[in-house]
Amino acid sequence: MPKKLKYYFAVITKVPDDCNGNYACDTIYINPNAKKHVVGANIIVGPSIPNFEDLYVESLRTNARDNKIIDLTKEQIIECNSPVFSLGEILVMDPSNDRSIPEGKKPDKWDVSYETFTDINEAVECSKRVYG
Repeated sequence: MPKKLKYYFAVITKVPDDCNGNYACDTIYINPNAKKHVVGANIIVGPSIPNFEDLYVESLRTNARDNKIIDLTKEQIIECNSPVFSLGEILVMDPSNDRSIPEGKKPDKWDVSYETFTDINEAVECSKRVYG
């Protein structure tokens, strides 16, 4: 992409079919005291977690491989892997570093394929084509 652009668009056109090449460490927060604004479950992925430092230290002390059951009545965090990119995802890219805005994800570092566009409408059409 020409570096004179302020931004461009990237569309993820292919992701791996297995659990390799597109997964990164993430955090699941178990909130047994979920407020009425949480719909469906008290399991939350990637939030700003209250008391994160204390919960993180406790998660390091607990060997998740030994625990066969996740206690949903206990406030805790669990480390997991989650996909970095989704098929058809449209990213706004910064041409100075080829990273997405605002997350800073860099498709070149992962086992995914993508196409780039300077026109958002072309990016949307590509996304529809690969996703649907």
